[in-house]
Amino acid sequence: MTLNPRIVASLAAAPKSADALARELAVADGVIVRQLRRLMADGQVTRSYAKRGAEAIYALATKNMVSLGRISALTSSQAARQVMAVLQRRETVAVFIGPHRDAAVAIGGDPEFDTSLERHRHSLVGMYCISGRGAPTVSRIADDMRARLAELRQAA
Repeated sequence: MTLNPRIVASLAAAPKSADALARELAVADGVIVRQLRRLMADGQVTRSYAKRGAEAIYALATKNMVSLGRISALTSSQAARQVMAVLQRRETVAVFIGPHRDAAVAIGGDPEFDTSLERHRHSLVGMYCISGRGAPTVSRIADDMRARLAELRQAA
């Protein structure tokens, strides 16, 4: 197997730093970084930082997801309102918060929806549907987001 499919397979399991990928795949750091740049240019991989000056973390990109940016307990209500705005236009959404507090929404009915659920299952906050009884509220989505953020804090 060539290197790019090995990198993609590794990132499918969990987001990682370039150093972690190099160790796992037994490849020089520089080679990994070059391949990651190519994968980012192709739109297959994204890069994020936990905080300024921190090591870059690479993850698989998923097309057609709505980014909510980095969130915190203080901004969860604002992010939940953004989710509700998306939900008003679409019937079903899935909300994710990754290990570095980057939040995104996958839109039900999108061809990539199932791929998003599978690829980011470890970061799933919840799935929300606007129709029927028990439709979500901003406060419920914000509470779910804060619960996921608390999980991330405990894991750190």
